[in-house]
Amino acid sequence: MNMWLTLFVTLGLFTNPQQDYKTIDYVIAFYRIDNQVDIIVNDSLVYTTGVIDHNPDFKGEFTYYIGNHLTDQEDQVTVRLYNGRPPYDIKDKHWEIEYVLKKNGKEFDYMWDEGDNNEVGLVFEEKYLL
Repeated sequence: MNMWLTLFVTLGLFTNPQQDYKTIDYVIAFYRIDNQVDIIVNDSLVYTTGVIDHNPDFKGEFTYYIGNHLTDQEDQVTVRLYNGRPPYDIKDKHWEIEYVLKKNGKEFDYMWDEGDNNEVGLVFEEKYLL
């Protein structure tokens, strides 16, 4: 095999002709996660942060690329926030989520929500059709 061809295949630089243009365009940049985020695409869990304590400020540097999970059809992307720790039997007063959904590097949607109501488990859910 040609050395350059081997390098391109190894690095995954060939594009899949079945992929739609949007497969590289969508990114979620998180600013706040208190306590756990799940990202679901078309009813499949594609990413979970696990439990994050102390509500750190990620400054938008905590990112997840969702484009490679999208199809050439309309896709449903769901962002869920869980407050507390499984099995969610201990109260956790505060929850917060803040993120930007970007398309082609530009803000497509901004979301911020929080609560101080002692809710645990699923406290936030936002759905997007992309």
